[in-house]
Amino acid sequence: MGLPPKTGVIIGCALMMIGVVVVGMKADALILGLRSLWWPQTTALLSDANYWTTNSTDAKGRSKITYHGKHQYTFTVGGELYQGGNYDVVGHMHTGMKGRADRIQSAFVKGSTVPVFYDPAKPARCILKRGIAEDTQVALAFSAFFFFVGAIVLRYQLKRLGNSESSE
Repeated sequence: MGLPPKTGVIIGCALMMIGVVVVGMKADALILGLRSLWWPQTTALLSDANYWTTNSTDAKGRSKITYHGKHQYTFTVGGELYQGGNYDVVGHMHTGMKGRADRIQSAFVKGSTVPVFYDPAKPARCILKRGIAEDTQVALAFSAFFFFVGAIVLRYQLKRLGNSESSE
C-alpha cells in the first residue's frame, strides 16, 4: 500500500527543502565562482607552494588520503602590488584524487610565473583557478538530487492525494 499520501507530501517537501538549504549554504561560493569566470587574468610570481597530505578513516574503517596545497603569489594591477593565497574561490587546494593533486603540484612550482585571475572591483580578491570550486560542485549535485527526488515524490503523492479525496 505504501505511505499515506499526506506523509508522502511531507517527505517530498522535506527532500526539496534539503536541496534548497544546501544551495543556500553554498550560495556565496557559487555566485563568486560564476563571477570569477569573467575576471581578467594577469601573471603572478608564485613565491611559495607547499603541498601535504592528511590521512583519515571513514565510518567503515577505510583509510582516506586528502591532498592539500597552499600557494602564495604576488602580482600587479594598475601599478599596484597585490598578494594572494587562494587556489580557488573557497581557499587552498584540497582533493582526494592523487592524479589531480600531481597535476596541480607540477603546474604551480615555487618561483614560477602563473596565471592569476582577479576581481576588477577588488584586485586583492584573486585566485589561481577560476570557476565553481570542486566542493561546491559536489554540494550542488547532492542538492539537485534531493530537490528533484523530492519533487518527484511530491508530485506522485499529490496525485495520490487527489485521487483518494475524489474517491471519497
